[in-house]
Amino acid sequence: MGRLEEKSITIPYLGSERKLRIYVPEKYDKDSKMKFPVLYLHDGQNMFVDEDATYGCSWKAGNAMELLEAEGYTDGIIMVGIDNDGIRRLDEYSPWINEMEINFDGIPTRSWGGEGDKYAEFIVNTLKPYIDREYRTLSEREYTGIAGSSMGGYISLYMGAKYTEVFSKIGGFSTASWFNETEFLKFLDQSPSLSSQKYYLHIGTQETFDRETNTNNVEKSQQYIDTTLRTQRKLIEKGVLIENLKLVVGVDEYHHEKYWEKHFPEFIKFIFNKI
Repeated sequence: MGRLEEKSITIPYLGSERKLRIYVPEKYDKDSKMKFPVLYLHDGQNMFVDEDATYGCSWKAGNAMELLEAEGYTDGIIMVGIDNDGIRRLDEYSPWINEMEINFDGIPTRSWGGEGDKYAEFIVNTLKPYIDREYRTLSEREYTGIAGSSMGGYISLYMGAKYTEVFSKIGGFSTASWFNETEFLKFLDQSPSLSSQKYYLHIGTQETFDRETNTNNVEKSQQYIDTTLRTQRKLIEKGVLIENLKLVVGVDEYHHEKYWEKHFPEFIKFIFNKI
C-alpha cells in the first residue's frame, strides 16, 4: 500500500503556509535506491480523501494509483497535491484578471485572477526543489507532470506551456479556459514549440448540469466544449504530436469530482505510459 503524507510549505509571495498532501508509492519504502516520477496536482484537498474534499467527493487518486501499481501499469508515481487557498483560488489559478463580476456563494462580486504567474513561480522555484530534495524523484522534465480540474486545469495548461523545461506531461479536466480565453490562446500562440510535450484533455457535454434543479445551462456547457476544442487545435498548431494529445469527451458528464475520478486512471496510463 502507498501512503499519504501531509506537510506544509511557505509560499514566498504570501508569506503564509500551504498544506501539501503527498502520495508516496509502495515501492518507495521497499527499494531505497529507486527514484520516481512526480505529478503535481492543484486543489490538493480534493485529490485523495472524501472527508477532506470541498464537496465531500475526492478523486481518490491514491486508490487509483495503487490499483495501477498492482496491475503493473506503473512502478509508482509520487503525487503532490497542493491545497487551494479558498476564496483566492481563482486569483492563483489565472495569470490574467477577469473583469467580469463572478458571484460565488457568500463572496462579494469582484474581479478575479492575476496571481497565476506568482503561483506558478512558487511551484517551479520553491515547491519542486523542495520535493526533489526531500524525496527520491526523477527530477527531469520527462518525468514531471502537472494536472488539475476546472481552473486547476487552466493553470496546468498555462504552466505546461510556460515552463516547457520543467513539465512534459499536462492534464486538464473540465478546463475553464473561458476565464481568459483570448489572453490564453494568444499566450499559447506566442509560446515556443510544444512538440516534446504530452497533453490529456477531458470535457463533459453537460459541464454546468445542476443536480439540485435538474437543469443544464446549455450555452455555458457548450462554452466549455468549444474552448477545450480551440485549446486542442492550438496545441496541435504549436507542434504537439497527435499521438501525444488525447481528448476525452464524456457524454452526459458534468463538472464534478466523480467524473475526474473516473478518468484519472486512463489519464495516468496515457500521460506516463508505463514509465
